[in-house]
Amino acid sequence: MVLFGFTIDQARNYTPKIVDQIASGVEKLIAMGAVDIIVPGVMPFGCFALYLTELKSSNKSDYDDYGCLKPLNELAIHHNSLLQTSLAAVQARHRRSPSSSPSSPSPAAAVRIMYADYYAVVAEMMQAPARLGFRSGIAACCGAGGGEYNWEYVARCGMRGAAACANPSSAVCWDGAHTTEAANRVIAGGWLRGPYCHPPILH
Repeated sequence: MVLFGFTIDQARNYTPKIVDQIASGVEKLIAMGAVDIIVPGVMPFGCFALYLTELKSSNKSDYDDYGCLKPLNELAIHHNSLLQTSLAAVQARHRRSPSSSPSSPSPAAAVRIMYADYYAVVAEMMQAPARLGFRSGIAACCGAGGGEYNWEYVARCGMRGAAACANPSSAVCWDGAHTTEAANRVIAGGWLRGPYCHPPILH
């Protein structure tokens, strides 16, 4: 299975470099004075119609019980695990010193780094849509591809003949690669109040 010119193993080996760049970006933001920083993980892209169509496998063991591509989701889980470990290390370096006092002339600002978990909430919506009030999980709402996922490269959302499904708010996946506004509302709620952001934004 090849993803954007990389095999899954190659992409997995490259992941630490990506995470290091994200952590470096967070450090730069802190140096510029940021104190509340939200860093999202990646979604379970093995459940999205684009990848399910373009990377279709003849090996049944590549799919989980929900019809998602396991190698892609395992890559996403690997990325998110490395990212959380890296963010925890950055957070540890920027905790307010116990000797700092709010009454001191210039107390060190307490940096709060929040890991926003795209994976868990999107996986739940796609794999068990009815649990969160959706009728359609994996299939794209907008497109003209038809078939199991309603996605085809030459008939993508926005192209001639493509149209949105009758009730977009009942779908999780908008165009095969992005979530719908209704799904984004669920994601936002889970980030603001938990349990899909650690710590919750409104903690």
